[in-house]
Amino acid sequence: MELDVLLVEDDALILDSLAEVLGDAGFSTVRSASAEEALRLLDGEAPEVLVTDINLGPGMDGLALGREVRARHPEIAVVYISGRYPGVAGLSARERFMAKPFGAAEFVRTIREAKADGQA
Repeated sequence: MELDVLLVEDDALILDSLAEVLGDAGFSTVRSASAEEALRLLDGEAPEVLVTDINLGPGMDGLALGREVRARHPEIAVVYISGRYPGVAGLSARERFMAKPFGAAEFVRTIREAKADGQA
């Protein structure tokens, strides 16, 4: 099953690695290195899932990006990832958090669960 994912990560190596995992799992993925670029990409067709690192360098962070994306497109599932935060409180049924490092299978499963829970 194809699933469109907008992947936002400021570390190019991690971005490439996660995009490869998603591609291997059959997901169609659009990459972005910043929250601001991701918001510009949302002016076109919206993805089914946003995967964003929380720490995105200068500018908007991933939590603010997730809030903005959900305000514009409440149907989009959001998966937050971070190597610095142990968790995020107050997430909705269509939101998940993953602490880095994580395995490929767990990553793919979490994305599928976030999307499915929002459709129940």
